[in-house]
Parts: sequence; C-alpha cells; structure tokens
Amino acid sequence: MLHLFFALSILSASSGEPPPPGKQTRFEPPESGFSVIFPGEPKQKSASQPTPWVNHEIHSYTYKVSPQLALLVTYEELSAAAVKDTSKTLQQSVRGAALLQKGVVTKESDTKQNDNPAKDYEIDCGTLIYKGRYVLVGKRLYNTAAFVSKKSGATRQEEVKGFIDSFQILK
Repeated sequence: MLHLFFALSILSASSGEPPPPGKQTRFEPPESGFSVIFPGEPKQKSASQPTPWVNHEIHSYTYKVSPQLALLVTYEELSAAAVKDTSKTLQQSVRGAALLQKGVVTKESDTKQNDNPAKDYEIDCGTLIYKGRYVLVGKRLYNTAAFVSKKSGATRQEEVKGFIDSFQILK
C-alpha cells in the first residue's frame, strides 16, 4: 500500500510546468508489463515492504497534473497463495486502499482487462476522490488510478477516465 503514499506525496509537492495542451506520451517502463498514457514524464519510485514471508517490492509511477490531480500506476508481485481467489484479492486491495486513506469505498465493480480479472473502484478520502482500477495478471497486481480534489472532480472526469482506460497490458 506504499503506492498510496507515493501519490499523496505528489499532490502535496510543488507542481512543475504543465505539459503543452494535447501533449500525451505513451509510457512503457522496461520489464513492467504495461503501458499507459501520461501527460508528461512520471516520477518513478520503488520501495521494499518487508513482511514475515517475503520482502515485498512495489513500483510506482506518478505524475502531478495540477494541485488538484495526480495520476498513478503501481505494480507489485503477489505470492501464489494471495492470488488463489482473484475476486478476494481484488476486493481486499480496494478495502486496504480505503483503510489506508481513511476513506470510504463509494463504488466498485468487477470487470476484465484483456481477459484478466479487474476491479474498478472509487474511494471518498475527504477532500480527495481516489478512483482507479486494479488488474491481476498472474501474480502481478497493477493499479491505475487518480487522486482528484472534490472541488475539481466533476470537471476532470473525462481526463481521469481517459488515463485509466489508456492502461494496457503488454504481452
């Protein structure tokens, strides 16, 4: 769940120059197994989260569009035991994100992406809405999401949806 910390730290950081209008670039980090369209170069962070069973590695890519919007993609490898029940794994991921953010899940729905189990979600985090999609590909869990302020949320819906929908699993 360190990926949520990465995104929140981006929202609180100062924003760089916004990209020129329409400047979208497909981002495909090596060995990540995904591509996504960011409106500029995202910041990458990796962190280890020790557990009793394994040293858990989380990779995060974030881009602060404005003080009201941050975009995020994370991925992590899960244990074989964690992915036995894919529905439960996805549900626990959403619940864990809500718990970490002290938020409330307001929407969630099961879906598929490239025949892989996925879950769309929305979490009310007080002044922010955390909206995204978890996708489970084998033992790898991806999260494509946006943190958007409630004040600008209605005007940014298309942008958030476009970002989440731009996520592609690479074969």
